[in-house]
This record gives sequence, structure tokens and C-alpha cells, in this order.
Amino acid sequence: MKSLIPFITVALLTGCSTQTRVETVEVKVPVPVPCVDREDVPAIVPGAEESVTKDSLPGEKIKAVLIERERLRGADGKLRALIQGCLL
Repeated sequence: MKSLIPFITVALLTGCSTQTRVETVEVKVPVPVPCVDREDVPAIVPGAEESVTKDSLPGEKIKAVLIERERLRGADGKLRALIQGCLL
């Protein structure tokens, strides 16, 4: 019985020991986030080339191509402005 007293004492004292130190560490994890809202993306609209047929005159075809070119330049400018926020 006397040999059990030191073991019981040690067991009781370990219960009174200091608590383990808990340390909170902040870990930065990259999370994919869309940089452009879907509402901001310009919609695809029918262009001037859809009014051109096989029988159209060459001048009408050229005019439709030039109109479409200007429309695409405008859309390109909008898209480039949207993408600037995504570039690092």
C-alpha cells in the first residue's frame, strides 16, 4: 500500500499541472474568387453582318463589315476595362 502512495500522489499532481499553451496561427490560403461579375460582361448582340445576304451589293457588305468592326472595338474596350481588375 505504501508503494502506491507515491504513484497516487504523482497522478493527482499531474492533474494540477499547468494547462498546455494554445496558440492561434493565421494561415493565408489562396481562395479562387471571380474578378468579374457576370452582370458586367457585355451581352452578345446581333451585328450588322446579319442583314447582309448573298445577293447584297459589295458596298453594303463593306458597310456592314465596318459597322461590325466599330461595334467590336467598343466591346473590346469594355472587356479590357473589366479585365484590368483581374490582372496582378
